[in-house]
Amino acid sequence: MIEELDRANAIISEFLLLAKDKRLEMKLGNMNHVLDALCPLLQAEAFRSGHSLHFESTPVPNVLFDE
Repeated sequence: MIEELDRANAIISEFLLLAKDKRLEMKLGNMNHVLDALCPLLQAEAFRSGHSLHFESTPVPNVLFDE
């Protein structure tokens, strides 16, 4: 599982580098929605590697962030 998390971190880091010059658009939102959107991608990659990923979200407050 650690290897998959490291891989996900590397992918996210690459995307952040690509978006570096983009102007920030801070919006009030819920991080669970972002994680719900990413979960299928991470699950597919985990399955491809012979692993599985189960994500359980808990209620979190809305925060300002640039999606």
